[in-house]
Amino acid sequence: LIDTAVKTACIGYLERCLMKHFEGLVVNYDLTVRDSDGSVIQIQYGEDGLAVEKCTYLKEEYYPFLIANQSTILRQDEYSCIVDICGSTKEKPIIKTFKKIRA
Repeated sequence: LIDTAVKTACIGYLERCLMKHFEGLVVNYDLTVRDSDGSVIQIQYGEDGLAVEKCTYLKEEYYPFLIANQSTILRQDEYSCIVDICGSTKEKPIIKTFKKIRA
């Protein structure tokens, strides 16, 4: 019983800390999530609205490493799909669009 009470207190404290840090975030009409000073936290609010071009593990030089890691987990047809996507030029217009949004 004491263990459960301690865990509940810890989880409650963590939740309170998170809510305190998140209270300055606002979703604007253009669906961007911004901090209290106006800096962009998320480009688009929702499921997949993270600024992926800023993620350190999604740089182009890391593609071969990520594909090699995933090849042990994924089936062969999924692996070939990833190779096709990462090796294609289809992502270049998407990157240009994100650069326009950031500017």
